Amino acid sequence: MWVEGAVPVDDPTELEWLLPRFTGTHRQLTMHVPEGYPAHCRILHRPDPQGGPDRPPLRWADIAAHTGAIIHAGVQWHRLIGSATTDSDAGTRSGDLYAEWNGYAPSTGQLDTTQFHIVADILTQHTDTADDVFFGFWEGNGRINVNDGTFFPKVDPPRFRLGGREQIVVRGDLSAVSCVRPVPWPTPNAMWPADRSWYLATEVDFDSTIIAGDQTLIHDLIAHPELEALRAPLDLDLTCYGDTVN
Repeated sequence: MWVEGAVPVDDPTELEWLLPRFTGTHRQLTMHVPEGYPAHCRILHRPDPQGGPDRPPLRWADIAAHTGAIIHAGVQWHRLIGSATTDSDAGTRSGDLYAEWNGYAPSTGQLDTTQFHIVADILTQHTDTADDVFFGFWEGNGRINVNDGTFFPKVDPPRFRLGGREQIVVRGDLSAVSCVRPVPWPTPNAMWPADRSWYLATEVDFDSTIIAGDQTLIHDLIAHPELEALRAPLDLDLTCYGDTVN
């Protein structure tokens, strides 16, 4: 099992409040997180070293200091590092979008375990139902085997369309997950508590995670020194076309 005690969600009524609230296009926040939350932030995934553990991860800001790029809510990796990819050819040269910079590249579709622990700890403090949280996983993730019981029980759970992706949803205790070292892999592509106080989304093709919640939660995420979290306006373009500054 992904986490001890988690159970698959097979009752569609559990998600009736949620599914109609994905109203945006692929580029917009409200395609990935449900509308109705007062504040949002974008957490940049750490550029992990590709050359081994002897090279610590960098911040996007560290790289910007070398390349002259500007860190802003819509910053995109290929613009940050000065990749050959441009807005006009991004669709045909997507490999350049996450090209390495001096042996570093961001994780796509996943928070790394260090970031996930930090985020999970903060999210736990901002819900009254940390012991009752929904976790969504994209069905196309190759690490998920729904047949042998190692990730899910030996059942084939139903899929729910969250943020434009078909996902398998399980329900469990976020407090228990945040105590596990290391975090079970993969980390969720979607996550929200039963009291609906916040929502987390990690689109499989993006190098960042979006969190929606109240102003206090978003402030705490942005203020954490080990996260690069940026306040995200509702009209933010999340695709490779969104960085019009660099």
